[in-house]
Amino acid sequence: MANKLHVITYGCQMNEYDSERVAGLLRERQYELTADEREADVILLNTCAIREKAEEKVFSKLGELRRLKASRPDLVIGVMGPPTGQGPCGSLPTVWFNQLSSVNVPEFLQRIPRPAPESKAEGEHFVRTGHALLSRIVEEAANDGSQAIHRAKNYVAMRYPGIYAKTADATRQNTALTNVLGQVSPLGNGRTIVDVILEHTNRQTDVVERHFVRVDVTEELPFLVSQHLQPYYG
Repeated sequence: MANKLHVITYGCQMNEYDSERVAGLLRERQYELTADEREADVILLNTCAIREKAEEKVFSKLGELRRLKASRPDLVIGVMGPPTGQGPCGSLPTVWFNQLSSVNVPEFLQRIPRPAPESKAEGEHFVRTGHALLSRIVEEAANDGSQAIHRAKNYVAMRYPGIYAKTADATRQNTALTNVLGQVSPLGNGRTIVDVILEHTNRQTDVVERHFVRVDVTEELPFLVSQHLQPYYG
């Protein structure tokens, strides 16, 4: 039996469009739309931070849904809207619920902060190498976000611009991205800490360079332990 999805949209026509897009994505994953939230396995609320009272309506609705969640612990409730810190309308539309994340990839790559002013050619190079890096991470076998290493990789792909700047810079120096590795750190001291490691190989000498950033994925919301990429010698 197909899982059922109920979508509630607050905001403008763009929000309606985003809701339809995500609903289509979930239909491909065998979800069936339902008009009755009581029948749903997943309830998705889509809001706009710019429309008056839209966010207040969402919080009020979440309060109502809390009672439904209490009676049905397996119910998944998600909120779709602009990511924190990127402004209201015009921001990258992102949705999180359970382990699924959907983004507008071209817009996401254009919005990644760059380390310095760049020419048109440099901008195109940044987007091209960024797309290759993001694709390598999200298309990794069995990457549904349920494993600690995958969660760490997904987190840095969405939230850490440094990996894109490093890859763009490395490819300018005649190296190629050859792997994105994950290693659970033995220094966690009771927490689940993952080293996400970028591997670049020189095309002429085959010399391999690795750099890593450390992510804490112990709880539902991961966060960076180290703020900068560092050489990896493990």
